[in-house]
Amino acid sequence: MVKIMSLMLDTYAIIELFRGSDKGTKVKKLLGADDDISMSVLSLYETGTVLERDIGIKGTKKYLRSIQTYYDIIDIDKEIALSAVKLRRDFKLPSIDCLIYASSRSINAKLITGCNHFKEISKQKDIIII
Repeated sequence: MVKIMSLMLDTYAIIELFRGSDKGTKVKKLLGADDDISMSVLSLYETGTVLERDIGIKGTKKYLRSIQTYYDIIDIDKEIALSAVKLRRDFKLPSIDCLIYASSRSINAKLITGCNHFKEISKQKDIIII
């Protein structure tokens, strides 16, 4: 039996998955059929802005609906915001990255990312760099 993991995709991972790039293929291989997969509401926003630029509004709406069907969207609450303050202090990540990372930690998920900011702290056991 395959162990179910809790995984969170950050914006970088979602975009690469959408583009079908080599890194997107790595993301796809990490996602098990029985895994709990989520993303932060902030990644939903960032993905929407990137996709609107790349494929237009109509295609973006379709893709964002699909994302919301297949992945749990984690909202930002007070606890996540306060946790992000500590992450910012400890790791010096940009604010949105801190909020996304805090969101993944709030649900005990491993964060899948290719973002350069996270490469600097890749020794953390709850981050998977693609």
